[in-house]
Amino acid sequence: MHGTIYEFETLPSFGKTSRPDQTGPMRSARRGRAVPLVGIVRNPRSHRNKGVAAEMADCSNILTETPRTREELFHTLGEFARRGIDYLVVDGGDGTVRDVLSCGAEVFGDDWPSLIVLPKGKTNALTVDLGLPNHWSLAEALAAAHEGYTVTRRPLRITSLENPGEGRCIQGFILGTGAFSIATEAGQEAHRRGAFNSFAVGLTVLWGILQTLFGRSGNPWRKCTPTRIVDRHTGRSLPHPGPGRADERFLTVATTFEKFPLGARP
Repeated sequence: MHGTIYEFETLPSFGKTSRPDQTGPMRSARRGRAVPLVGIVRNPRSHRNKGVAAEMADCSNILTETPRTREELFHTLGEFARRGIDYLVVDGGDGTVRDVLSCGAEVFGDDWPSLIVLPKGKTNALTVDLGLPNHWSLAEALAAAHEGYTVTRRPLRITSLENPGEGRCIQGFILGTGAFSIATEAGQEAHRRGAFNSFAVGLTVLWGILQTLFGRSGNPWRKCTPTRIVDRHTGRSLPHPGPGRADERFLTVATTFEKFPLGARP
């Protein structure tokens, strides 16, 4: 899985004609099975997966795949769709979730299987938002799904302004610029120093506050970032209240999360 997405031009676009057929028999297979068919996208490089064997890999109804590129991921999801899986499990961190949602948009369209997320990354912001245990196993997740414990979340969908219809998109649950991007890099440094999950988020927030309040004028934390926010319905830029340049923002965040780490609310 890729750690970073840079430009829309670097994203794979396989064309809508490559989308697997998802007609009636496939959906009927989902409803008619006594034992659910589970497709797992596993990222072996995720923090909690390193050196650990895949869970329940010997079960006949568990399809575990470890794609290493977005093209491989696309074809993995296509095969899952062809077989009509009941559950799609993301066994990795927040970046793996982003890649699965982005590549899966062209595969599943509006007919996704039920999604299960295992908290195997370093921050696991989505699983915090969902209220999942810190060490949730595949067996526990499948048992919860069987009992009907589900939560609905809708991702953000980002497409290119120049070519919105060409198929490339990024899907995730949080988007930010300015200080948010700097904080993300600071969070990666916290991970390298051994801090993870909410503890890493807390350290990053504290460090950002200190740098913003007490840093010198040239400190990156105190700089604004060129940002233009436009109402897509009217084509007009949103108003910029307060001091500062109208084409800059200190911080911009968009999210569909309902809860952040440390119990913070958006």
